[in-house]
Amino acid sequence: MRRHVMAALARCYSLQRLGRSLGAKALLALLLSSVIGSATTAAPPATEHEVKAAMLYRVAKFIDWPAQSFASPGAPFVICVAGNASVLRAFAPLDGRKLNGHIVTVRRVSGDMLDLRQCHAAFFPRDSITDADYALSKLQGMPVLTVGEVEDFALRGGMLALLTRDQRVHFSFNLPVSKQAGLVVSAQLLQLATVVGGAP
Repeated sequence: MRRHVMAALARCYSLQRLGRSLGAKALLALLLSSVIGSATTAAPPATEHEVKAAMLYRVAKFIDWPAQSFASPGAPFVICVAGNASVLRAFAPLDGRKLNGHIVTVRRVSGDMLDLRQCHAAFFPRDSITDADYALSKLQGMPVLTVGEVEDFALRGGMLALLTRDQRVHFSFNLPVSKQAGLVVSAQLLQLATVVGGAP
């Protein structure tokens, strides 16, 4: 599992090196293109949550967090995952990667989720929507990228919805909520998303 997800991330870096010869929008489209179950000769097909983990990582590269959301310049970038252990395993390959100058740490959250305030991004799978609604009510205005996979997640007050359609992952973004949280989102990224609550 770790091998083929890391291979997907490696392709992301290879695409970034092509940036000098591609337009910014074309490059972003390539970086964010995620196909579920795309088999290769070297590895089995990626699962839906593995693809979404890689997508979250790629999207986060085009978002700036407030400096004060990190305890120090070298503090880790914390990705929190709600739900069961299988979802957590899909995000495990991100642990130890570097993101915007910070080492990624992946952790599981459950229960009352008080530790969500220490997260920089939080992923809520379909079966944790009750936890997601509770968390969204507690995280208003805080610099935590909230990510879900139900159709109306962005409309419920989440920031980023990763939606599966035709074996591909698409995304919608709630721009007003991200602005309220102090996150600065690349305009080029928003051009590739369905924007909820306002134009980019």
